[in-house]
Amino acid sequence: MNKEEDTAASTLSTTASDAEVVTDKQKVDFTKGGPDKFKFYPDNPTNHKHKYNWVMKEPTKFYDPCEESRQASMDCMLRTQDKSDCEDFFKAYRECKADFFANKRKEKIEGKGGWGFW
Repeated sequence: MNKEEDTAASTLSTTASDAEVVTDKQKVDFTKGGPDKFKFYPDNPTNHKHKYNWVMKEPTKFYDPCEESRQASMDCMLRTQDKSDCEDFFKAYRECKADFFANKRKEKIEGKGGWGFW
């Protein structure tokens, strides 16, 4: 890699969107954004794609913006079969859902459209 490619790669990594997943353990910054931005779950419930998927689903269908957290808690239950061992996974899922609905509520109060008509 030459110097220009290094600069371009570092620029891409610093300007990456919230939807990008960092898989290299050395590049993960857990303190990015301060303590109020820290989260204990792998999902990003404030991403705009969840608003689109929420509105575009059929009324009788279920959409879960915290699917990864839900799946992690179910995998833990299948693995250990002890609810007390999986309490951290359950708390992370509840926190993710609470963040999603808090964001939805905040955007509706601010008058941002796109959440449907109800």
